[in-house]
Amino acid sequence: MNNAVSVDDAEHIVLDQQAYGGRGGSTVAADGLLGGTAGAGGTAWSTLAYEWLNQTVGDGVVRNLVARVLASGGMGGAGDGDVDAGLRADGGAGGGAFADLVVSVWQEVSAGLESFGGAGGQSVGGLGGAGGDASGHLSLSQWASDTVTVAWAQVVGGNGGTSEGGSGGHGGSALLNLAAQWLGLGSDSGLQGSASATGGAGAVADARGVGTGGLGGQTSAWTSGGTLGQALNASLDASGGDGGSSSAGSGGNGGTATASLSGRHDSGGLDLSVRVTGGAGGYGTGAGQAGGQGGSATAGSGTVVGRAGASLGIYLAVSGGAGGDAYQGARAGDGGSATISSTALQGSAGATTMLNVSATGGRGGWIFGQGSGGGHGGASSLATSFTAASASPLNAWLSSYGGDAGRLWDGTQSSAITLGNGGDASLLATLSAGGDVYADASAYGGAGGGSTMLTDSNYSAARGGRGGQASGSLLASSTGNGAVTATLSLVGGAAGSSGNRGSSAFAGTAGGVSGTVRGVSGSGDVVVRLDAFGGQGGLGRAAYDGSAGAAVALDNAVSGSTTGYLSLSQGASGGMGGNSTGTGRVGAGGAASSRLIVSDSQASGLALSATAMGGRSGSDLTGSVGANQGGGATAIAVVMLIISFILLLTINLLQAWTRKRAGKK
Repeated sequence: MNNAVSVDDAEHIVLDQQAYGGRGGSTVAADGLLGGTAGAGGTAWSTLAYEWLNQTVGDGVVRNLVARVLASGGMGGAGDGDVDAGLRADGGAGGGAFADLVVSVWQEVSAGLESFGGAGGQSVGGLGGAGGDASGHLSLSQWASDTVTVAWAQVVGGNGGTSEGGSGGHGGSALLNLAAQWLGLGSDSGLQGSASATGGAGAVADARGVGTGGLGGQTSAWTSGGTLGQALNASLDASGGDGGSSSAGSGGNGGTATASLSGRHDSGGLDLSVRVTGGAGGYGTGAGQAGGQGGSATAGSGTVVGRAGASLGIYLAVSGGAGGDAYQGARAGDGGSATISSTALQGSAGATTMLNVSATGGRGGWIFGQGSGGGHGGASSLATSFTAASASPLNAWLSSYGGDAGRLWDGTQSSAITLGNGGDASLLATLSAGGDVYADASAYGGAGGGSTMLTDSNYSAARGGRGGQASGSLLASSTGNGAVTATLSLVGGAAGSSGNRGSSAFAGTAGGVSGTVRGVSGSGDVVVRLDAFGGQGGLGRAAYDGSAGAAVALDNAVSGSTTGYLSLSQGASGGMGGNSTGTGRVGAGGAASSRLIVSDSQASGLALSATAMGGRSGSDLTGSVGANQGGGATAIAVVMLIISFILLLTINLLQAWTRKRAGKK
């Protein structure tokens, strides 16, 4: 369907165009013959382009325009086979959907787009049909004075068809491309928009089947320009489809999710909210099978530019999907990674800028009863570079969380396996502004997998997983003379607990930390702080020892530059040793050292702090600290004030020269 609706002359214009694909035909297996594949659902196309740039129509002023397009693919036909007779009949694929709306008007406008892929057909004895892919494109240009513009878009891939006695169908992908060019005049003008893209879910299979989640929506969103006084508020959500589960086979992988964020706003305030979430893996059942992998989530390249004198707020959250759980001997799936690339959030702003950015790896799949391997936690990676120009302040909260590994729950695990490792977390940020800069950043390694809910009848021979590593680098600077505060917290992931049976069910290894922080200003006060905490050791059961806490060593990890006041502080804390609930020893606390030597010739005042605290050893069943010792601690802070040294030397030389002159007389 293409430009099936139109209007030439009206004050209030409503355009609504909808297209629906037909359902595919069914197929039946009978008389010993295979049923083949059912018919696919019909594809739906709905495209509409409308342009009206005249300010008036007829005798009256055009008040507003409402435009909507919808495309919905048809459902795939059903396949009716015979499981007992081995006769197969596959479900048909869902129909695809494509919606395209292009609007270029002077008037107040409300524009919407909806695109839904058709569901795959169900099957008995064969493959469920794949869900239909869905895509959408919305382009909006508007010039009206003192108006509010509203835009929305929703794109959803079709769900895969279910299967009785076979494999579930794959979910359909979702692709959304959105561009808004808004040039309205007047202090009361504004643009509000929301958009989402969701991959279809993979279907459940009840007999040695696998349903794979559809790909997450790939989105490119929000470009805007304007003049003084207007505001832009936009939200974007991209989600991968969940993988299908199986009661006698492997679960499907979660769909990936990718979003790119680009925006330019030459007028008033700009507020953007973006969520990117990978799909969860489906659970798997049985020896030799596996839970599905969690879908990865990525924020790709993009540039956001705000206008001088206007505020800019950005909320960006990226989360990997959870790994699929494992039953009856299957292997658990790994959590999906979360990545904010170095080019995902870069740009500039001319007034107060607020950044709230997080990356979170997906949790690993759990094992229920017994399994062949634990799911690893997904890694998290956050990298960003942002500049607020002129004398504008910048406030940023940044966090990176590695996913926790899956655990063994209520175990009957007699075979020796190793549970999953916690996800590593990394953070790399460069922030700059002409005014004050406040940056609060943190990175947390995920916890390693361990056994839980163990008794004499619920037992585990599984080794605990490693805690995730946490690393970070933060540079915050004021290109003018603004005050700078830069803080970074690093926490290593806790080690997984031991099992209570077998010969190798040791507790895991605690996660370590590493990082640096620097603050720079012309003459403003600069405060820099780094706190680093080693991961906690794992719990020891039965005859297994608790594992040691992670050691932490900081060596000149903080630095700064200013002609004003400079405060540098770094603290190292060793991880606590693992406890013991049996005859094994408790874990030793992690050692800590903190060394800070500063040579400065600029600062008008200087404050240094270097602290170190060794981790406490674990406790035993009685709650008392065990035989293993706590971690040692060493802290050194040395200040070298070059200006003071030179001044003192000059005074001494002057005094010597004066005495020499007096002696000659």
